[in-house]
Amino acid sequence: MSHLRNWTAALAASLALIGGIVFTAGPAAAAAPGNDTQAGAVTITSLPFHYTEDTTEATVDASESVASDLCLSFGAPKFEHAVWFKATIPAGVTQAIRVDTTLSDYSTGIAVLADNGGTLSALDCVPGTYSSPGPPPEGTYYLVIFGDGFLTEATSGNLDLSVDVAPPPPDVAMTIAPTGTATKEGGVWISGTVTCTGANAVVADIEGTVSQTVGRLIISSDFLIFPEIPCDGVSYPWRAYAPPTNGKFSGGKAVTVSSAFGCNDAECSSAYAQATVKLNHRPSR
Repeated sequence: MSHLRNWTAALAASLALIGGIVFTAGPAAAAAPGNDTQAGAVTITSLPFHYTEDTTEATVDASESVASDLCLSFGAPKFEHAVWFKATIPAGVTQAIRVDTTLSDYSTGIAVLADNGGTLSALDCVPGTYSSPGPPPEGTYYLVIFGDGFLTEATSGNLDLSVDVAPPPPDVAMTIAPTGTATKEGGVWISGTVTCTGANAVVADIEGTVSQTVGRLIISSDFLIFPEIPCDGVSYPWRAYAPPTNGKFSGGKAVTVSSAFGCNDAECSSAYAQATVKLNHRPSR
């Protein structure tokens, strides 16, 4: 899963909060909310953290330029009605953090800022959900939640914010079938099974290399598929095609090396398998 993502692609990725953190709820005001500015940021002091508030009267001013400049450059359609949250990460944190605003009744964006001795630097800006890329380093961080006008015309309303440790990466295992198929065109079909277990995760891709020695020449080709197999603990079949590149595969033996990657919205894990596969010849692909 890449660090910077196009807004319209619906992504998720980057803050730093953690392990004994709680955002302490600040008072909700009828007019502008108390956390309308950085100075009034609601502080997170332990996890899990849940917070709701009405952002209808929240504003945007020049003090939010670090966040707004980043988010608009990343493709956010709008940056409106911003509110602030603050977390201090202690040393030794070992888990990633996940921030979720998707239960809000308007479309939200999440800007992640780091406090470097009083100077704010922008780390990331994403719509809806954010997962830190691994355990966040110690320090002080801010979340600026704003209306982005991406999924709904409304850019304010009832904000529903949840922050918690991210789920662990899924467990992935895979096999390679002992036989494959060499086609008339000189490519090769390889197959096997993949099993993945983990919450809110899928097998995102399976990739590998097939090589076959023919005399002094080593025929080699890569394959890559995106199966989107659920991580529900069930074993699923996979099948992939490696096209001819530096020569044609033929019936006989080939060495296959494969990897499968299972990912949730926070982390990925991989499985690795290697096998000598007998290639049967077929007249067409």
